[in-house]
Amino acid sequence: MKHVKLLIIVFLALSFYLFKVDAQDIYQVASPDETVVLTVSTGDSLYVSLSVDGVSYARTTVGLDVRGFGAVGNAANVLSEERSHVEGEIKVIEGENPSVYENYNQMVLDMGDFSLICRAYDEGIAWRMVTRLDDDELIVNNELIDFTFSGNPVVWFSEAPPAMNQWELSYVRYESVDAIPAGKFSVNPMMIKYEDTGLGLTIIESDIDDFPGMFLESTGDGHLKGKYAQYPKTINNSSIYDDQRVLSRYDYIARTTGHREYPWRGIIVSRADVELLNNDLVYKLADEQKLTDTSWIKGGKTGFDWLVDGVLEGVDIPNGPENPRSLELYEYWVDFCAENGFEYMCCDAGWDESYIAELCQYAAQRNVKIFVWDFYNMMLNDEARLDRFKKYGIAGVKVDFIARDDQVAINWLARMAELTAKRQLLLLMHGCPKPTGLHRTYPNIISYEAVHGLENNKWDRTCNPTYMVEWPFLRMLGGAADATPGMLSNCTYRRFSIKPTGRPDCTGTRANGMAMYVVFHQTLGFVSDSPTEYDKVPDLMEWLRHVPTVWDETLPIAGEMSEYIVMARRKGEEWYVGAMNKMDNAHSQYSRDITIDFSFLAPGVTYEAYIIKDTEYSNRDATLYEIEKTELTAESVVDYWLANGGGVAMRLYPKGSDAVESVESNARHGITISYDASQEVLAVDSSHDIYATYIIDVLGRTYQSATTFPARRFNLPIGHLERGIYWLVAETKHNRISSQFIK
Repeated sequence: MKHVKLLIIVFLALSFYLFKVDAQDIYQVASPDETVVLTVSTGDSLYVSLSVDGVSYARTTVGLDVRGFGAVGNAANVLSEERSHVEGEIKVIEGENPSVYENYNQMVLDMGDFSLICRAYDEGIAWRMVTRLDDDELIVNNELIDFTFSGNPVVWFSEAPPAMNQWELSYVRYESVDAIPAGKFSVNPMMIKYEDTGLGLTIIESDIDDFPGMFLESTGDGHLKGKYAQYPKTINNSSIYDDQRVLSRYDYIARTTGHREYPWRGIIVSRADVELLNNDLVYKLADEQKLTDTSWIKGGKTGFDWLVDGVLEGVDIPNGPENPRSLELYEYWVDFCAENGFEYMCCDAGWDESYIAELCQYAAQRNVKIFVWDFYNMMLNDEARLDRFKKYGIAGVKVDFIARDDQVAINWLARMAELTAKRQLLLLMHGCPKPTGLHRTYPNIISYEAVHGLENNKWDRTCNPTYMVEWPFLRMLGGAADATPGMLSNCTYRRFSIKPTGRPDCTGTRANGMAMYVVFHQTLGFVSDSPTEYDKVPDLMEWLRHVPTVWDETLPIAGEMSEYIVMARRKGEEWYVGAMNKMDNAHSQYSRDITIDFSFLAPGVTYEAYIIKDTEYSNRDATLYEIEKTELTAESVVDYWLANGGGVAMRLYPKGSDAVESVESNARHGITISYDASQEVLAVDSSHDIYATYIIDVLGRTYQSATTFPARRFNLPIGHLERGIYWLVAETKHNRISSQFIK
């Protein structure tokens, strides 16, 4: 890598007219493929700029306003420089890929009181300051970040509230940076996009330690300046149960030491939006893993009672929003998880410590682990509480209501990760700031919220199919998302109504909802509706039983911000594909045609495909879907129709690999089914009277049985059925129960 030192006349010739600076020294580092260049300019101010393919696009000031030291970064002189190249694999614990490949060139500029570490990747640039100020404790008034951009790019802006206490935010598209009203500020990642070429510049941060998170504030004239929550002065904490809301703040952003590293700032470069769906730059920049034993960290799917307020239709157990969460109710939910091979059950707000040990034991006997919801402040003020959780057999804690990212709150995140990891407890951060790579350092952090999940359907319309094809491009850059998919109360935009209690409505089709399990990165995959609702759709449960949450390969196929996404992921020899379409609220009959090229499949292998897709009537009734079972190969190229807010979801497995004789019992309802292959009969044993049975195949065709009812123990001949996947549906006095079997 060559050091380039030029006069300002030459620099201006290579840059664009917006960047007017005094005479400077110029230092550059280029990406391994030499298409992305980071330039450092020293002089009265310190600048970092980005060029792509020889064209300059972005520039920002770099520095810190430190009390007693002034602007650290201004009038700096480079004393020495050091260059290096790094290439290798970073192991990922339970993620979208088993590892990520990193390849970058690094330049370290020593400027006396501080150094600037600069990296150039093929997919972007990053920089961070490292200070060596002679002071054990100092005050950082502000960080000097001021972005400007060439040309007239659009901006995808996620406006934050004045209190800086929320990260579940919608996206607004502005036609240009200077179109953003002065004073409005956004969380990042924030995408700047040149729509004529498709080039995207996405501002990120990573490895935030003992420093507040960064927002970006518009000045109204084309500048985006760094904005930070100031250091808290007084907070609402008269008791352990208070919300720790900040009541007043100091006029500075951090108290820290003179010798330290500051967070990474960076810009991801994408040639098309789809590249953002599998970008790991935030993860690569994060601090290295601190845990030596990670064998206990496992992803998986989980049942979830909160979103539906514990509703169990037709079940003779006190349930619903008017009843407390009981041991009996949670045992029912655990049985549902066990029957479907779900690894976890998440007991949300309302669980009780009086029975949790018994529930954990009950669940363990069925190979299910228990997550519990908790107010984040509890573990920070009462570590013994976590010891009790571990003793009870709890596997993970979902902490909530953090709602801050000032310096104090940022330190809470690492502290909670450390406390739970010490006890081998998984950690799900809900009501939290945006993720910035802490799960690399502490991989027991299994997921974060910072997204409009389906819970928002209880109070607003923000969690809609269009939003669902926006946030995966940006929010997912930070890590796995707690988006709580799986609701079956699907409806069109016009039929949606807000229901604060019970089962909320969910806009978008059922095929769209099933595709979320592939499109979204969710190491802990929530199956969020009621077990009694899933009993009604055995063909969708066939999908939910199989779809993984941890992957061996992730392959985005197509997509455009706020329009649609097509994603493929592999687990072992099986591939899963999900496609999601936006929702056009003004045109109910809007739809989209997509073409999927299956050349990513293994050559020479025939795959059986189990496909959930929209029907021609899904634009009228979003609950309608159809199951297609077909064969596909690497040579297949297939067109699919996506309804308004629609989708398609598919599982592809090598032909013959799933052709095993098996049956699943439904112990939750006291029914056991066994398959006698020699006699070709199903033996049914029930603890309740059964009044009718029938069999459904994957195409929805029904096969009636001739047994005399009511009955509790009987055989059903199935010799007339072809080999395949079926569901036996049995009707008792109060329930309709389904169990899958494979002939």
